[in-house]
Amino acid sequence: MQNKWIMVGLLSLMLGMGLAIGISIELITGVNKPSVTSGTVATTQAQLPNTYPLLDPMRALLPQGDFIVMFKPLRLKLEKLVADWAKRGVVVAIQMEYLNTGSYLSINQNYRMLPASLTKVPVAMMVMRRIEQGTLSFDQILELKDEDRDSKWGEMYKLPVGTKMSLREVIEKSLTLSDNTAHKMLYRLVGVQEAQDMSQELNLEDLFDKEGKISAREYARLLRSLYSSSYLKAEYSQQLLDLMTRDQVVKFLIRGLGPDVKYAHKFGESSAIYSYLDAGIVYVPNRPYVLVVMVHDEAGKVKMSRELAGEQIFEKVAKLTYEYITSH
Repeated sequence: MQNKWIMVGLLSLMLGMGLAIGISIELITGVNKPSVTSGTVATTQAQLPNTYPLLDPMRALLPQGDFIVMFKPLRLKLEKLVADWAKRGVVVAIQMEYLNTGSYLSINQNYRMLPASLTKVPVAMMVMRRIEQGTLSFDQILELKDEDRDSKWGEMYKLPVGTKMSLREVIEKSLTLSDNTAHKMLYRLVGVQEAQDMSQELNLEDLFDKEGKISAREYARLLRSLYSSSYLKAEYSQQLLDLMTRDQVVKFLIRGLGPDVKYAHKFGESSAIYSYLDAGIVYVPNRPYVLVVMVHDEAGKVKMSRELAGEQIFEKVAKLTYEYITSH
């Protein structure tokens, strides 16, 4: 599958199907536009995508002000925060990608860390692909095996061996509760070859290095593939992202976002080595963006805790980014 990191799929859906079923342009743009009903619509510039055929077709759906390209003021603030923590031996890696324009902001974006629970997203994507292809089913029953049990995170390890549950339930527990046992049950369903196929299909051969570590830059690309539905069909990308909006086990970046903003994400932590991660898509109306933040107390001097990382780093990065994007 050819990678397409633009939102042509959304345009096709809105223009190809929306006119037939009747939707409101107001819901898309957030401004008052005529409603689309009965297959007819008043002629407005926002409804003429062919007016400028050489431009991004999303320009026909969103106001000019939602196409932000300048992030230097935000970068300077984030660079200061990162530099202050670097003096204490703590590495902070940031990758922010503004999805309307593809503009991005990168700081230590190639620094590699163990992904912890962030591995649960690509595994769930591979399982979803098999459901999409018909080789697995949401209603399929899985049986808990002893080798699945993992007490590091979640409660499913307490269940007796032989416990049966649907594949749908296991996916939900893996993504919404970050249950390690559920994750291992899913991992049994996919193999190394499927992982290689996915990485090649998405041009993400560098997602994991030889030590199994990830970078903020590469993980942001994985999230973008969900948003653009370039690996899974729209129905399955939507279901997976919806589950990720319900992951509120650990509050890292969400602490710095507006109260009503949707945030589809996955957190991870390896507290024994003082590393913490959060990566997701922030759905500011008309201004969605990917934000990946990784924190590693590399020197071990600070003895970084989940609470300290959440309050002093994740919340501040999220708040600075959110306030910039919502005010420009």
